[in-house]
Amino acid sequence: AADDACRAKLLNVHLDLQFQNADDAISPTRWQADTFPEHARGRISILHEGIDTEIACSDRSSQLTLRSGETLSAEDDIITFVARNLEPYRGYHTFMRSIPKVLSKNTKARVIIVGDDKEGGYGPKPSQLEHGDLSWKQIFLREVESSLTADMRSRIHFVGRVPHAYLIKILQISGAHVYLTYPFVLSWSF
Repeated sequence: AADDACRAKLLNVHLDLQFQNADDAISPTRWQADTFPEHARGRISILHEGIDTEIACSDRSSQLTLRSGETLSAEDDIITFVARNLEPYRGYHTFMRSIPKVLSKNTKARVIIVGDDKEGGYGPKPSQLEHGDLSWKQIFLREVESSLTADMRSRIHFVGRVPHAYLIKILQISGAHVYLTYPFVLSWSF
């Protein structure tokens, strides 16, 4: 716990140093701006990043071809999860733990998971003592594996990091997009 508090403090040092040289700063939400120390808040303007809902929206005519050659469309029951890195801070563990129940209740549902498992992300890396060289992706996939039938496994698609145009296609065919993250708010990571 003390290590985590020190780590968080050190991660914020660079921001505090930058405020000494800054005339102004921006934050995408009031909540994020209010997390800064009092001496910095007066110089922070709120500028919401936004999501282009004209592009990142359902498109019944859109199709997506997976690496396997299989084609999915908005006519399929698609559930999506997108995170820069598959890690607990982005809710990956919570999402993975839900998959067996979701896929058992909807036998047609397909899951597309976007995100890297090579980088550490914002949170701590998995403990080498507990998990060896496994990534967070592998740890939580292993955790739920015994609850997944072969059919369920075939309906889970890990696509890694993808180009923006491919990500938009994924979102266009998605029937339900899951976004779980803390302590962050909806932002550019979506």
